[in-house]
Amino acid sequence: MGAVRTEPQLKAATRTDIKKFQKLTEFVLDKIGIEPQWHVTVTLDQEDELPPGAAAKVVWVTNYRDVEIFFEYYNLKDRRGWLRHLLHELVHVQMHAVDAYLQEHSGSLDTYQGIMESTVSEIANTQFSLFNDAYYDEYKKWL
Repeated sequence: MGAVRTEPQLKAATRTDIKKFQKLTEFVLDKIGIEPQWHVTVTLDQEDELPPGAAAKVVWVTNYRDVEIFFEYYNLKDRRGWLRHLLHELVHVQMHAVDAYLQEHSGSLDTYQGIMESTVSEIANTQFSLFNDAYYDEYKKWL
């Protein structure tokens, strides 16, 4: 269902950091409950893909069920923060149908973006707490 891709120019990262990042990413993708027809790729260190100041973003590739999530490389060391960002981006994936509807019918890009970001943030915050409660003992070895 998911894949993890890192760029070779991660000078500040150790192999251990990269391996922990990959293992934690795979664990989250396995546990989070994304429908099996989704193909999710998580890519690290694609700074040119992110808007200024963004830590992560989702890009739908080719069709509705292929998605790539880009992360700034500093998330490699802050894996707890990364986990929060990944869950946030995965909520965007899960709410894609609502996102598409709002984008088409909101009448205003600012209104649509405000509605989606506040909704996704609230859901992701809850999901982060629940994910910690359910899986912390399993994933803490990768923090």
